[in-house]
Amino acid sequence: MTILNGVPLEPQPSEGPGPTASADSQTVGRVAGIVALISGVVFPPAGIVIGAIALQQARAGGYRNGFARAGLIIGIVLTVLAIVAIVALVILVPQWVQQIAQLCEDHGVVVESPGYYECTL
Repeated sequence: MTILNGVPLEPQPSEGPGPTASADSQTVGRVAGIVALISGVVFPPAGIVIGAIALQQARAGGYRNGFARAGLIIGIVLTVLAIVAIVALVILVPQWVQQIAQLCEDHGVVVESPGYYECTL
């Protein structure tokens, strides 16, 4: 073994097996994973948070949690899609309203009053 300034340069053998998960902790982790999956579909930001926590706990316990991973991924994807849809609507809706108003002015009878706009074609 080579030592430099009191620190070994070669990796040290681990002192036994990694963390082991009890059956109870796996059950709790599986339930958290299922909650993350359902939350990821119903309210995606919650799915991201719960999925990340459940995944972290699963890793610390030494087991894999597919439900938590799926909840995390679905939460991320649906959150991104929701943000894209909101941005698209904020950009497109004013243009659509303007085009409809122009169409009404060109081809229909327009009645305007404060806070009210009526078009009959």
